[in-house]
Amino acid sequence: MTTSLFATWSKRLKAWTRGGTPARRRGRRRAAPRLENLEDRLSPAAFNTQNLLVTVSDTLREYTTGTLVQSFTVPRGPAPADGPARDVIVGPAGQAHVYNGTFNPYLSTLDPVTGTWSHVTHAGWDTVNNVSYGGVARYGPCVFATDMATFHIQPLDNPAARVSLSQARGEYKKGTQDVKFPKYTRYRGDAADMARIIRGEKASDFPPEHDLAVQETLLRACNLPLKD
Repeated sequence: MTTSLFATWSKRLKAWTRGGTPARRRGRRRAAPRLENLEDRLSPAAFNTQNLLVTVSDTLREYTTGTLVQSFTVPRGPAPADGPARDVIVGPAGQAHVYNGTFNPYLSTLDPVTGTWSHVTHAGWDTVNNVSYGGVARYGPCVFATDMATFHIQPLDNPAARVSLSQARGEYKKGTQDVKFPKYTRYRGDAADMARIIRGEKASDFPPEHDLAVQETLLRACNLPLKD
């Protein structure tokens, strides 16, 4: 009995020593370790002042050497806020300060780590409704935003204007105020004036040089080339 048990264990020990397995364990294969791809994730982090930050409509994006680092949706400020996001600068603590709006803009600040936004504004602050206007800059801990006097008519057919002035001018005070106008039907007066010119009843109010200057200015404002 003792001899038989010893022989059995001796065979098993020899099999393990040679790298083999006992008969009852043969057929099992150990799975080799392998690497699997995980899904891509953008972990929120403070903005890097060496990276490029851009605003695209209402989206804030951070890039490094052409690669997207992280992206955020820019929310509107409190009513009557408007859009879009026009410019962005990185603060000393890694926040993003966004020029957010046109006629009722806000300085919207994002903490990218927590994903929280804060919004501040100032009475009479606005800019021209043109994609090339509205900018921010930073000096030390201070953030600066552009401002200008604007004249906003809405709608054209039954106009009421909102005037924003950096200082008082004539009967208009500093700040934002609404101005009412008489009823206006779009294009009717211009068409009637053109008809009188065509019939020879009056001369044109503007020479051809004026019309040319207007069209050239429009092309330049749209960054389009001028052709002779």
